[in-house]
Amino acid sequence: MIELTECEGKETIDSIARAYEDIIRESYENPGAVKKSPTRTSVGRLDALKANHPRTMVPSYRWLARRRSTGASKDGGIAGR
Repeated sequence: MIELTECEGKETIDSIARAYEDIIRESYENPGAVKKSPTRTSVGRLDALKANHPRTMVPSYRWLARRRSTGASKDGGIAGR
């Protein structure tokens, strides 16, 4: 998703519009390639279900280090409540 600001120039907006047109054209010509995108990034496509699961969320590295050092359970200690 791209959110443009008021200070973007016409050239920038036109280049984004051309990129969207290319994506739309490619989605009709080769839908499989678009569904597998992105292909040239270090991460690739994220698994939305895994990314949004509460057990995979870590508020910060400091919190994770504290949790590991105290030996907290995987559920954060709230399973027995």
